[in-house]
Amino acid sequence: VFYRVLQETADRPDTVLNLRLKAPTGTAPYGIKFVDVDPSGNLKVPAYLPTGNGVWSLSAGASFIKTVDPAILFANLGYTHNFERNFNDISSDPATRTPGRVALGGQYSVGAGIAFALNERMSLSTSYSHRFTRKSRIRGENQAWQTVTGSDSSSGVLNFGVTYALSDKRTMIVNVGNGVTPASPDIIIGVKFPFSF
Repeated sequence: VFYRVLQETADRPDTVLNLRLKAPTGTAPYGIKFVDVDPSGNLKVPAYLPTGNGVWSLSAGASFIKTVDPAILFANLGYTHNFERNFNDISSDPATRTPGRVALGGQYSVGAGIAFALNERMSLSTSYSHRFTRKSRIRGENQAWQTVTGSDSSSGVLNFGVTYALSDKRTMIVNVGNGVTPASPDIIIGVKFPFSF
């Protein structure tokens, strides 16, 4: 959900607040057992792959947009909180079942960029976004919390995009991102169709 709280004037930018709730859909990565695929026991792989992170999360952020004709300057910041959750099994050992609790680390994000209007319907943009993820923790039943080694990260992405106005209330955005830090994906491709009300 996005809501504009301040409209742009000569002295201030548009200010838009956003809120997102994400449900734990898909298969959680906890309790997936590792199986031997090599008779010598030197290679183990997960029995199946996860398709989600298994927890509820709530994100909040703010975006700031200022027109400097023919360019548009924008910046955003946000935070995502992942809620702790209990699981029936958090062990990857096929011979062990360990009930436990998982607390994924929160994520801070910042970004800024510039867009150039080519005409009244199309614009090109370039931006940089960075996300800092704090360390996650797990706790087996009747055990103390343990920090998950390597669960924190710093991920930066350089984005290039095209925005095309399909109508006064509907827009198409195509974006290609290039990861610039080791924790970033190599390439990100996205297509969005925002609606205004």
